[in-house]
Amino acid sequence: MVSKHVHHLSHSPLFSSHLYTCWSQGSGLTHQIANSFVGFVKLHISMCKGLSSLPSSCLEKAKEMRVKLSHLAETHHKQRVQDGKALQDLETLLNSKSGRQAFREFLRSEFSEENLEFWLACEDYRVTSLNLQKTKSSSIYNQFINLDAPQEVNLDAETREALLSVTASPCADTFNNAQQRIYSLMAKDSFPRFLRSPQRMEAIKAL
Repeated sequence: MVSKHVHHLSHSPLFSSHLYTCWSQGSGLTHQIANSFVGFVKLHISMCKGLSSLPSSCLEKAKEMRVKLSHLAETHHKQRVQDGKALQDLETLLNSKSGRQAFREFLRSEFSEENLEFWLACEDYRVTSLNLQKTKSSSIYNQFINLDAPQEVNLDAETREALLSVTASPCADTFNNAQQRIYSLMAKDSFPRFLRSPQRMEAIKAL
């Protein structure tokens, strides 16, 4: 058993490095080399005996923990990659919680947060049940579309008038056109500035 350990250690990088250091200092260090080798052998055998004395259940649990930690590390890495992509593409950003938060903070600094809030309200409206569409469409119109709305978004007169004519009998795609216009506005105006903003830099550091 000892001979096997000796053979293994003689080929270990750590021992080889120490052996070379001693050899380069002169042949008078032969005794030191021998003592170092014996020390390596004793340490290695001691470690092996320590591991062999552990119950098999402990070793199995250790293996399971290593697998779980490896999985968590991989999941975290994938999430960082996904969040990183979200900070480079508007469509991906709007579907990322961390990306939306960073973009919201930027829009708030430019006093244009209503554009994101309107887009999100339209996304929510898409999945609204039929019996709630009229109530929600009226709320969206009063919050974002009306001329005296508290968070009025920048829509052209034609789009605004078209919305006014359909809010009495809304359907699932009532706000599609207006939502697309606001999306295009953010993509062409706000998002390019966001890519150069401190908010984006901070979001990248936080990944």
